[in-house]
Amino acid sequence: MMSQEDLVKFESLCRSIYGQVESERKEAERQLHMFQKLENYPKLIMIFDASADPHALFFAASQITKMITNNWNSFSAEKKTDLRNYLLNYLAKRGIEIPKFVSSELLKLVGRLTKLGWLEDQQNRDLPEQIKKYFIQVTNPQLSIVGLRILNSIIEEMNTLTTRKSLTQHRKIAVSFRDLALRGIFETSLFTLKDVLRSLSGMGLNIGGMNNNLQANEALCQEALELTLSCLKFDFVGIFPDESSEDVGTIQIPGAWRPLFEESDTLELFWNLYSTLGNPKLRKDVLQILVLLCSVRRSLFTGDDERKDFLSKFIDGMSGVLKTRFGLDDQDTYNEFCRLLARIKSNFQLNEFVVCKGYVQWLDLSATFSQESFKSLEWSNQSVYYILNLWSRLVASKPYLKAEHESYLDKYVPEISKQYTISRLEYASLCASDDSVENPLEHKENLDEQLDAIPQLIHFDYKVSGQHLTELFDPVLQMYIEAVNTNIPIQSLNELELKLTWLTYIVGSVIGKRYVSSLSVEEAELLDGTLSARILRLIPLIDIRIKNYSHTNYLRDTSLQHLEFSLLYFMKSFKKSYLGDASGSVGNSSTPKIFTRLYELLNIAGEQLQVLNIFIGKIASNLKVWARVDNIVTETMSLFDDIASGYLSAKLASKLETTRYLLLNHGPENFPFLNEITNLRQRTAFYKTLCKLLFLQNYTEDDFLSFIKPLESVSDRLNAIDNPEVFKQEGVKNALIGWCRDLRGIVIGCNNKRTYTFFFDWFFDKYSSILEKAAQVWYDNQFVMNSLLKFLADFVLNKNQRICFSYSSPHGILIFKKTSSILTNYGQRLQNVPIREKAYDEKYKGICTSMNILSRCLAGKYCNFGVFDLYKDPSLNEVLNTVLRLALSIPYSEIMAYPKLCRAYYGLMETLFQEHTHTIIKFETPIFLQILKSLEEGVSIEDLGLSSQICAALDNLFTFYYTQAKKNTPDAQLLASHLKQNIDLIPNMLSQFFRIIILEECGNQWSLSRTMLVLIVLNPPFYETLKQGIINSVAGNDPERITKVREAFDKLMDGVEMNLESKNRDKFTGNLITFRQDVRNVL
Repeated sequence: MMSQEDLVKFESLCRSIYGQVESERKEAERQLHMFQKLENYPKLIMIFDASADPHALFFAASQITKMITNNWNSFSAEKKTDLRNYLLNYLAKRGIEIPKFVSSELLKLVGRLTKLGWLEDQQNRDLPEQIKKYFIQVTNPQLSIVGLRILNSIIEEMNTLTTRKSLTQHRKIAVSFRDLALRGIFETSLFTLKDVLRSLSGMGLNIGGMNNNLQANEALCQEALELTLSCLKFDFVGIFPDESSEDVGTIQIPGAWRPLFEESDTLELFWNLYSTLGNPKLRKDVLQILVLLCSVRRSLFTGDDERKDFLSKFIDGMSGVLKTRFGLDDQDTYNEFCRLLARIKSNFQLNEFVVCKGYVQWLDLSATFSQESFKSLEWSNQSVYYILNLWSRLVASKPYLKAEHESYLDKYVPEISKQYTISRLEYASLCASDDSVENPLEHKENLDEQLDAIPQLIHFDYKVSGQHLTELFDPVLQMYIEAVNTNIPIQSLNELELKLTWLTYIVGSVIGKRYVSSLSVEEAELLDGTLSARILRLIPLIDIRIKNYSHTNYLRDTSLQHLEFSLLYFMKSFKKSYLGDASGSVGNSSTPKIFTRLYELLNIAGEQLQVLNIFIGKIASNLKVWARVDNIVTETMSLFDDIASGYLSAKLASKLETTRYLLLNHGPENFPFLNEITNLRQRTAFYKTLCKLLFLQNYTEDDFLSFIKPLESVSDRLNAIDNPEVFKQEGVKNALIGWCRDLRGIVIGCNNKRTYTFFFDWFFDKYSSILEKAAQVWYDNQFVMNSLLKFLADFVLNKNQRICFSYSSPHGILIFKKTSSILTNYGQRLQNVPIREKAYDEKYKGICTSMNILSRCLAGKYCNFGVFDLYKDPSLNEVLNTVLRLALSIPYSEIMAYPKLCRAYYGLMETLFQEHTHTIIKFETPIFLQILKSLEEGVSIEDLGLSSQICAALDNLFTFYYTQAKKNTPDAQLLASHLKQNIDLIPNMLSQFFRIIILEECGNQWSLSRTMLVLIVLNPPFYETLKQGIINSVAGNDPERITKVREAFDKLMDGVEMNLESKNRDKFTGNLITFRQDVRNVL
């Protein structure tokens, strides 16, 4: 037992372990580490009786939770029952008075005990009913609150995948809990809420008063609502939905719950609660529950009449709120109500709405509410998407409405789309006049959601809505034309630009999303042309605006930037509908009517070609004007790449004089964005996109040399520098980084043998030495080396078999020798560079890329590596030795902490052991064993791709050992000498493989089986020992279980011989699947 002195010390250490002082925290962790041992379990239990310190109580509860989870089988059934009963009594006595964070941990422990023992002990399955019987009491609200919290914690645990149970076991427990207990818990929450409602109604007061009874009811109501939410959010089918999503999927309520939705007053209960409760937080929770209730699966209802009655109750409830606006003065409640409006249409069809008695009134009230919400600028930004989503879903259902029913949507939808647009223009005015107002244009996700919904409303009656848009657009555009040619106050100019931004976004969304409308295709295209003409007139005004307002810093003018983003959005949308592969009209014999209208309004001839010329010109202009605004450069490059990636749009673009100018004049003197350090990634994208356009048409080597000529000046300057001190200058560094980024874009764009050969012939003999000099001088500069190594990684990548030289050509070998020289020079110097602050950026990133480069070279199949050993060339051994030592210098924990580094390391291991095992085994024993140790630890990685790579590496290694050992070759002797230094290595690996197969959810059994058979063949005696150990561990002293596990092992090796023939391997793989199922059934 623990003395009073020890207890005081324990409490002090617990306060320190959760304190702010790091040194005290580490010391407390060290001293309290002993409490992780099972023998200290009684001391932890004693803490609850002896201590009132919340930190001590929390520590004890958390440690017991870990013990129970990790050592479940070490606790007897009696001890588990005693612990559960003790915790329930403790919570009943002190559950309300102890701090929330302590009670939460205790509740979690009760839930964990219940879940882990659910299938083992009937008392656990009876627990929810016992809680209801002894805790939920109308006369004792505080005890009822504790009982509801216990039930909630059990649901949360049942709905959470714990490390103790596999996915299959978790689902088995969760399904049993769902079928046996969940409905009863849900009914308990409903009964509690009914009691609260009766109590409130009897008082004749709202719950927000200060009366003690009201406060108690408020607390009880909150817990009951939270329990109801947990019941409805339960993962009924075991698919683990994405909880981060705002949207709610269909809730798969079990059929046994049908009476609660069809025959009871469940919906009326929640609408009555909403109208009775005075606490906004509780009203919001009620609406959250209603959102879930309206999301129940359609097949839950007996028939159409029951589903109609259910929907009618929702319509009546929402109509009541819309009439009185009760509770909607609270922003959170308002947002949740908007969410309910959107959700109700997601789960019910328009045919079901129109037959409801209150549909017309609900539609009218919803339309009024929607229009008023658009005008409530301070609130609508978060909720406008839900309102638009409601109407877009209603509109989308209109074509499927039965002829005998009337939807009345044509009465409201055009006005709603008009009021939405007007509200955005009013928002623009407000943002321009008041900097403190939050601009919705700053929130791209919300903006995209709105732009996804509004086109369907406008297309519903495109003639009317299109006319509205034109009437709103024309006066603003005219004022902007006058403004850019005459100096007006900058605030007025910004207001016009923000209005034009919204109008451009809306027009772009309408052009890009072509829904069925009341107009014919030709009429819709003509209207598209009418609206697009306004945008095309706007594009050249930007340059005039920048020129005439040169006294202002346009680069910092957010309104102008937003306008540029909207123009780019419009051009992408236009390209998608009328210039791209997916456009319905491109390639047809008839000319889309949009180009006819553009010719009438703007005198634009040449159809697609002329419009595309405007777009390419705008792209070129942006890359000049907005060179220092990386966001605009990024979006502009996205549009450029979008055009170049589509076959038809790229084919059209390649015919333009503007494109030809770009291909011949792409240097930084013409495009200053190339000189900005923030645009390094866009430099690569720029040249990759240019190559797509260059290589699209019939091109020659002369065309390529003309294209790359602007890069020759900087290449020649870098090549001419022989003095390392000169090479270290800042200007040279920046030029080198940009040069590598540019060349990387070009080499990425070389996708076939012909284009790659053009680049190789230009680059390799004349300029590849620049990379060697840079690696020697700038090895300690992460910015230079990252750019250089990434270029080299793409240069040696043999995608599409593009690196293919004639049989008499030495170029493949020369590429590897040059790569080996660069990596060796860099790696040998990097080993001595100390880490100053960020290990990954300063060192690990370069090592990661080096491993990728080496992997790509070894797997490229353009170099015969046997040549190096034959002619005593050290290039292969040097680069292997350098890169592997760099990789092994990184602690294993660090490798696992960085996904890219982890993938590079194990990718290299797989490649090395596939073709170069005889080289790897020549390393010193400590290095070789360190590699094997990392492979052993990596087998259990959750990433199946990586785990399979590691299994392949081990399979190749031990298969090599097996084949060489049969011949008693020097390689076999050398490998045996390595393994003798760690005789437990193979046994440990085989044990780990069996542990994974039996206990874990492994999706790569095929890969595991190949390696397991090799390990069994190499060490049959240990396999027999391991088999007996597994039988004892799994079956214990139960004779029946022992027999079943032994039979599973017999079946595992049935028909399997001690060799590694393909047929034998396949037989073992099939047996292993059966073995896993049999043993897990015993477990």
